[in-house]
Amino acid sequence: MSRELESAFDLEWSPRLVIEASAGTGKTYTIVGLFVRLLLEKKLTVDQILVMTFTKKATAELRGRIYERLRECLSVLRGEESTDPFLMEFHNWFKENDLDIQHLEQAVQDFDENQVYTIHGFCQKVLNEMALQAGTPFEMEISKQDEILQHAYEDFWRSFMNRHSGTEAGRYYISKLLDIADTPDDLRDELKTLFQKPYAELEGKVLEDPINYLGNLLSLRKRIVDMWREDEKEILDILYNCDVSRYQTHLDSRLDKFRTWMNDDSYSIDEPHDIEKYTSTYLYDEDNLKKNGSPTPKHPIFDLFTEYSVAVSEIGQIETTLIHKAFVDVQLRRDQLLNESNTISYNDLLTSVEEALTAGNQQSREFAKTLLNKYPYALVDEFQDTDPIQYSIFDSIYPETGSESGLIMVGDPKQAIYGFRGADVYTYFKARSVPGNRVYKLDQNFRSSDRLIKGVNRLFSEGETPFLEESIHFYKSRTGKPEKENRYIEEGKIPVPLTFVTREGVTSKKPDSKEFVINQTVKEIADLLERAEQGDATLDGRKLETGDIAVLVNSHRDAEDIKQKLKEVGIGAVTYSNKKVFETFEAQRLKLLMEAVLDPYHTGKLNGALLTGFWGTDLKELHDLKEDSSSRDQIVEELQEYGEQWEKFGFYSMFRKLLLTNDGVDELAGMANAERIFTNLYQLAEICSGAELEFGFEPRRLLHWFEKQMADPDQDDEKTLLLESDQNLVTISTIHNSKGLQFPVVFCPTLWEGRTNKKETLYEYHPEGENELVI
Repeated sequence: MSRELESAFDLEWSPRLVIEASAGTGKTYTIVGLFVRLLLEKKLTVDQILVMTFTKKATAELRGRIYERLRECLSVLRGEESTDPFLMEFHNWFKENDLDIQHLEQAVQDFDENQVYTIHGFCQKVLNEMALQAGTPFEMEISKQDEILQHAYEDFWRSFMNRHSGTEAGRYYISKLLDIADTPDDLRDELKTLFQKPYAELEGKVLEDPINYLGNLLSLRKRIVDMWREDEKEILDILYNCDVSRYQTHLDSRLDKFRTWMNDDSYSIDEPHDIEKYTSTYLYDEDNLKKNGSPTPKHPIFDLFTEYSVAVSEIGQIETTLIHKAFVDVQLRRDQLLNESNTISYNDLLTSVEEALTAGNQQSREFAKTLLNKYPYALVDEFQDTDPIQYSIFDSIYPETGSESGLIMVGDPKQAIYGFRGADVYTYFKARSVPGNRVYKLDQNFRSSDRLIKGVNRLFSEGETPFLEESIHFYKSRTGKPEKENRYIEEGKIPVPLTFVTREGVTSKKPDSKEFVINQTVKEIADLLERAEQGDATLDGRKLETGDIAVLVNSHRDAEDIKQKLKEVGIGAVTYSNKKVFETFEAQRLKLLMEAVLDPYHTGKLNGALLTGFWGTDLKELHDLKEDSSSRDQIVEELQEYGEQWEKFGFYSMFRKLLLTNDGVDELAGMANAERIFTNLYQLAEICSGAELEFGFEPRRLLHWFEKQMADPDQDDEKTLLLESDQNLVTISTIHNSKGLQFPVVFCPTLWEGRTNKKETLYEYHPEGENELVI
C-alpha cells in the first residue's frame, strides 16, 4: 500500500524506498529536497550521496538544481526569509543551527565532488577507480560501436559456412541460416535485442543434433521421391479413384505443388502442400470415407508420408536452434576477443560491474561493501526505465535491511510499459515488492489545469486495470497549483476538458468506420474555426486560429485522407512527398548529423555536424573549437550519448532527444523559415523511423539507406501532410512542439477499438458529472 507524499519532509527513511510519481508531480523537486535532508540528517558529505539518472542532460540539470537548493537553504539558515514552501518547511525543521550552517557551507564549497551520474557514467567511474576489485583491466578503451562484436559475427559466419558446406545436411542447415539472415550484418540485426538485453531468455525448443535431424529428413524425402518416381502410375491411380470424401477436389493443384517440392534442390520448401492428404493416417481413416465408400488401397509411400509429416513438424525448431547457437557462439567469440584486448563497449560498462558484484565470492562481497561504504545512500531518478542488469547493480550494493544506508527509487510505473524506452516493467515490479520497503506516491500535478486533471482521473478510474497489468495502479492526481482556467473559451463558457465521439460497431476493419472517424474529425475542426470567426471560440482573449489546433493520426495515409476531406470544407492543404523532402537541405543536415553520431571522433564528420545548425555553431566558433579541446570533447561525448540512444531505442528517440535537450537548436528555431525546417526534419525522422522498424536497420545500415534515398528519392513516395490556412498551421502528424499543446486538440486514431456507447452520438466528458448529450 502506498502513502501520499505531500512534501520531501513527510518521507521516513528506510533501506528501500519507492516513490511513484506521475508526470508533472515534482519528481526532481522531491529528489533535490531528499538530497538536502540526507546531507543534514545523516551528516553526509556531497560525495557520499549517489544520484543516478538516465541522460547526461538530466544529470547536468539535476546538479544545477541541487546546487541552487543548497545555496537557498544556506541563505535561509542565515536568516533570509523565503516564501518557497520547501524552504519554509526546511527552516522549521533545522532552524538556524550553527553546525547545520557549517555543514551546508562545506557542502556548497565541495560541490564539485558531487556524485550525480548516468548509470553508464557511474559504472565507468567504478571500473576506472576500482579495476582490481572489479577484475577489469587497469587501462580500458571504450568502443561505442562495439567493433569486437562485429568481428565475432564475421568469425561465426565464416566458421559456420566452412564447417557445414561439405555435406547435404550441412548445406540444408546453411540454407536455414540464410532464411534468417543473408549476411553477418543481417544476423547482427536479428540478434540485436539479445545483445542489448543479455538478461532476455530465449523461448522455443532447441534440437540437440540439428545436422542428424536434417539428415534424417533428407533421407525420408529421398525415399519418398524415389518411390513416387518408380510407382507414380499406381499411386496416382489410388489417389484419383479413392473413396475419401472430397479428396479429388483440388487434387490436380495439390499434385502440381507436390512435384514442385519433389524437384526442389535448394531446400526452399520443407514439405509438400497439404502433406496430411498423402499420409496413411488420413487416407486409411474410415471416418474420412464417403458413405458406403471402400477402404483406400495400401501403398508403402503413404506410410513414408506419415513418417515424414511427423518428422518435418519439428522443422521450426531449426530456426530456434540456429538463433540460440549463433547467440552463444558469437557471445563466446566476443568474450575471447575481449580477453585479448583492453577494449570494451559502452554496454559492457554495466555488465562488467554487475558480474563483478554478483559473482558470489568473497571478492564480489568486498566489492559491494566498498561501494556501500563509499555511497551509503543512492537516489535513482526515472527508475521505471531501469532494466534487470541495472537493478541488479543497485540490489547488490544496497541491502534490504539495516539502518545505515538506503536505496531510494523514484519513477512512474505507468511509463514502464513503454518498451521503446528500454524499460522493463517486471524489473519495476520486483523492486517495488521487496519485503519491508516503503512505497510513497506524489499525486499533486503542477502542470495541468484542474479540470483536465479531473477528467483524466475519471477516465482512467473507469476500469480496474487501465494499463492491462494488474500490478500497475492508477492513482488520482490533484491540482498542485492554481492555474488560469479561462484560456480557451467557447460561447462564453469554459469547455469540458475531454470529449469523445462514439459509435456502435466501430472497428479498424470496416471502411465505413474509418470514414465516420475522419468525417467527425473534419467536422470538429470546421466547427471550431467557424465558431472562432463568429467570436465564440477564443484563446487568451484572441480569436482561435488553425495554428492552435493539432490532429493526431496513426499514419501518413490517414493524414492524406483527412486532407482530402478538409479540402471539401474549404480548408486549404498542401502535400509534401518523400521525394521532395529528400531533396531539401534538411535531408543534408540529417545526413551530416547521422554520420557524426556514428563516427564522432572523425574530425571532418564532426565539423560537418557542427555546421548543420543543431549546435548553433558558425564558422568562427568552429575555428575556435580547434583550440578548445575541452568544449570539443564535450560535443564528442554528447554525440556518443546520441549514438547510444539510437542504438538502444531507435532513430526517432535519438532525434527527439537532440531537439529537446540541445540548446543549440534554438538557432534553427530563430530562422525565418523555421516552421518549414522543423516540418521537413520531423518528416524525415518519421520516414527513417518507419524504415528502421520495417527493415530492421541497425544505425549504419539506416544511414546507407538514407543516402540511397537522397540519391534516388523516386524509390519511395509515401506522403505526409501539413494543413495551411494563411500563415498558421494545423499539423496532421505527430505533435512536435516541445512547448506543449494548446487546447483544443482533435485526436483521431485510425480507429480506437475500445468500449463504446451504443449510440452514434457525440458526448462531452464531464469530470464532475454525468456524460452530457450535446448532439
